Formats: sequence, structure tokens, C-alpha cells
Amino acid sequence: MGDMIDVPVDLGDRSYLVAVGHGARSRVASMLPKGAKRVAIVTQVGIPSEYLPHLDGYAVTHHVIGNGETHKSLSTIEKLCSEFAQAGLTRADVVVGVGGGMVTDVAGFAAASYHRGIAVVHVATTLLAMIDAAIGGKTGVNIAEGKNLVGAFWQPHGVACEMDALATLPEREMRCGLGEMAKYHFIAREDFTTLPLLERVARCVEITDENGSWRYRFVYDSEFVTVEKGSITINGTSLTVVDSEDQSFAVCIIPYTYEHTNFHSLAVGDEVNLEFDIIGKYVARLMNR
Repeated sequence: MGDMIDVPVDLGDRSYLVAVGHGARSRVASMLPKGAKRVAIVTQVGIPSEYLPHLDGYAVTHHVIGNGETHKSLSTIEKLCSEFAQAGLTRADVVVGVGGGMVTDVAGFAAASYHRGIAVVHVATTLLAMIDAAIGGKTGVNIAEGKNLVGAFWQPHGVACEMDALATLPEREMRCGLGEMAKYHFIAREDFTTLPLLERVARCVEITDENGSWRYRFVYDSEFVTVEKGSITINGTSLTVVDSEDQSFAVCIIPYTYEHTNFHSLAVGDEVNLEFDIIGKYVARLMNR
């Protein structure tokens, strides 16, 4: 494998490309929709400027959001949409989100809301964003009653997973991404540990079902729910696997409920690590160990 892997996401007329590699941000220009004249780059305090794509020939504006879950809010969406309007963005233009999962969630939801939906492209700079937040069209913000309770599914026009950014990622952020990646090992029943990190990221993005169609790995935040053997009951903020031979779906239960009961206390990857600890103890009990 080279320094760049292209992973096509097949969603019919909403299909897009995910570029994984060092310097992937250079691919953003090719991902912009035809006819776009203005680009609103949404990023966050602390994101190095070198990860912002250079887009010659476009009227580019920069929009910076704050750090922390308190800024993942409807007021931030209102502020961004107001700035988009002031910049003259039309329905033909595009938003580019540069950063981790919070940025892709917020930028995606702002794009989904402005003019009832304009195109969005993501430059993912954290491992968690590369394998989860920026992929699959999940967008949203928090309200007082819970995390990610307001949002929309809005598929991106393209995603660039900037592997260069991982070299400066804080240890906790990297741990969170690796915790999320562990789910893919479990669900795909594959051992990714022998692969270089770039290839592991690409493999997490490209996991499909046995028929080759796109399938989201985590049911609670999926646009499409697929269970081949058995059924799933969605009950409020919990998920229950009902008479299913595909026990991999059981991993969906704990983090979803934990997220809504503990709100901002744990990062997503830390929730996954806690989840595996709980599941391991549960399985051991079933096996009388």
C-alpha cells in the first residue's frame, strides 16, 4: 500500500470518496461540488493552520468554534449559519470542516441546516473522527437534556483523513480512537493489529456486509439498520439484541446508555474501553470463569 488509500462509500446518488493518507487534505479541492464558488472552512481553536486546505479559485472564509462540549450547541449552529449568510454562501456552495469529531458534528449539522442543506466536506484530524465521526453522515449538537439529541443525517461530499495530524495528537485522543477501533476488530472478526495504522484506518472505513453493500457498524447512530440474523428492538435510550445469532450487536447497548446518563463525563473512546471491560466480565460470568 502507498501513502494514500481511496475508499469509495457506495450510497447511490449520495456516494462519496474517503481519502486516507499523509497529505490527504490536498484532495479536498477535488471533492468540492461542481458549481461551488464559496467555501466556508469551519475549524476549532488549536487546529494547526497547515491542516487547512488551500483552495485556489474559491472565495474562502474561516469560521472558528470554541473547544469543549459546551460549544457543541445550537447557539454555535446559529452563529455559524449567520456567518455563512454574511459571507454570501448559497445552496451551490460548500462547508469544509477541519478537525476532530466535534468539528465534523457541528460543521455537518450547520451545513445540513443552512439553506435546508448545502454540501459539506470533512478533513478529519483525529483518529476517532477518521473512523467514526466524519464517516456516515452523523451530525448533531448537545442540549441540556443530553448529548447529540439534536442533529441530522447529512452525508458528506467527501472525507480526507489527514494522517499527518496523528503525530501531534494528545495521548488521550489517540487512546479514544484506538478504543473505537477495537469495535471494528470485534465486529468484523478480523485482526487489524498486523496492519500499518494507515491501512487500519482505511479498513475501518471500508467494512461492508457480506453482500458488499454499505453498512454502518453501530446501530444506535446509524442511518440504516441491518441485522441479518435476528432482530433489534430499539427502546428509548437502550438497545436490546433479540434472539440474534449476531452477538456483535451487543456492543451497542452499553455506550449509548452510558452516554445519556453521564452526558459529558467521558470521551467516546473511553466509553468504548469501559464497555469492553463490562462485556468481558459479563461473558466471563456466562462461561463460569
